[in-house]
Amino acid sequence: MDVNREFEAHVFRHVRWIAERHGSEEASRLLPLLRQSFDQLERAIRHIESGEYLDALSTLDDILERNRHPYLFTPASVAQAGVYGRDALLASERGPECLPWALYTLSVIEAQDPEIRYSDDLADAHLLLLEELRAFRGADVELVLRKAKDLAQSAWDRKDEMAGAMMELSLGHVLVTAGRFDEARQRLETAVSRLCPDRDSLIWAIRCCVLAEIEANTSRLSEAKTAAEEAEDVFRRKGRISQAFQVANTMGDLFFSRSAWSEAGAFLSRATEAATMVYQSRLLGSERQAWLSEVGSTYRHAGYALARDGCLSGAAVALERGRARALNDAFSSDRISLQRV
Repeated sequence: MDVNREFEAHVFRHVRWIAERHGSEEASRLLPLLRQSFDQLERAIRHIESGEYLDALSTLDDILERNRHPYLFTPASVAQAGVYGRDALLASERGPECLPWALYTLSVIEAQDPEIRYSDDLADAHLLLLEELRAFRGADVELVLRKAKDLAQSAWDRKDEMAGAMMELSLGHVLVTAGRFDEARQRLETAVSRLCPDRDSLIWAIRCCVLAEIEANTSRLSEAKTAAEEAEDVFRRKGRISQAFQVANTMGDLFFSRSAWSEAGAFLSRATEAATMVYQSRLLGSERQAWLSEVGSTYRHAGYALARDGCLSGAAVALERGRARALNDAFSSDRISLQRV
């Protein structure tokens, strides 16, 4: 398995940063350690693929601990370690541990030097946290709030505006989860003044997601629709298709529950497009089957909403997309099931 090219770019950018501030000798000394970090990531992936989840978690935990060095490793490796750790926990049926793991990963990235911690890396860690909050609605929200408030205060104390703004957004999301919408809006307003939509585009997209949830839960559906469409557009342009799916699907379900068929059909139709793209990116049949189980209702809801809105051809397309994915999964070479076919 080759090191991902994106990781390579981060390594070279990181080494250049170290050389400029600490000299070429220090950069040369740290380069092998940077390589080691990515070698460990590859080893962890192989452990996960082989079902050796404890070994994978041990390796990833070592990466995260090493990344507490002020400038040794890159935030990209931290974000990836967090994602792989979550995958290993899920595969080993230890789902409730995913939320603490996401908070742990986030705290490691927060400790990075702001000059080498790129906004997309920080956004990735927060997206991981938000995904886990969405997956585990029964999580101890007060515990997460306390941790997020501590991280936000720490960022403001060290005048780290990017991290502070991002933590305010995460706090806003957690407060929405707790039904405290006025507090959530206040946190959002604090964050917005520190963000640049062009420079911090992924973080801005998260802001739009939080705003959409606030507006939707306070019956400002037009404002919610606008914010969600902005977030979805950013995620698509940045190649974050699974996040684009989540936004479109969440808003589609919201409008569906209110019998707003035109808006529901538009969002859910885009959600089926994104779901298909995510499905095609999954390499293993088991991964595809898991994804289909997660998004199967999206195709049906899209078809129903489009039909109620009078768009019968669109409804047929949405239903056919879902049926085609299911048949393709049933015929997949690694898990053929004639009964399912």
